Amino acid sequence: MKSTISPIKGHVKVEVIEPSGNSRTMVDKKNTLVKEAPKAILGQLVAPTLLSSNTTFPKTNPARPDIIAYSSGPQSNNSIGYMQFGYYEDGEPIGNITVAATDQGMESASDHIITEVIDSSNIQEYSVQFICEFEVTNSTSTHNYIEAGLFTVGANYDSGTSSLVAPSALDFDSASLRMLAHQSHTAVQASSGSTIRYTWTLTMQEPN
Repeated sequence: MKSTISPIKGHVKVEVIEPSGNSRTMVDKKNTLVKEAPKAILGQLVAPTLLSSNTTFPKTNPARPDIIAYSSGPQSNNSIGYMQFGYYEDGEPIGNITVAATDQGMESASDHIITEVIDSSNIQEYSVQFICEFEVTNSTSTHNYIEAGLFTVGANYDSGTSSLVAPSALDFDSASLRMLAHQSHTAVQASSGSTIRYTWTLTMQEPN
């Protein structure tokens, strides 16, 4: 009998952890995987030693971003390492954020997007959770987060330290990031001293 694997599914859970330690779930909804997601996943399966040179996946639409299977270096370029979050400030018009499989990047204005290194992951039998937390400060307590994106590492792997390059670093290459999944949600805001936690789960059903 031929084995089939169901499409990858995912959802995003957003929690606010208040200074008191109380946790409130603000969002729990399905995400949208973009067209580059299958290539990024497949590219991660190819050991660099099996390729004589970096190999770009073929694409029928030249306007889509390139996804590369790498011939050298750590096998992490196509792995998931970053999340981006789009927001609007108190008093600003609420942005109309829509998501689709054709998305390539965030829809929020570039000065209203933050990038964070994913803090940890949980491996389950047929799913992986990516967890990203960031603390709310006085200056960011007016942010209303309405958009999130899951991104690959791209060129942002430091082979010397075996760590991901911080988004604040001068050598951070934002252009090499590739969106894997995109999500819009109801506005999430928290007071200074609170922590906002995003838990992004990707699930593939057991082959039958």
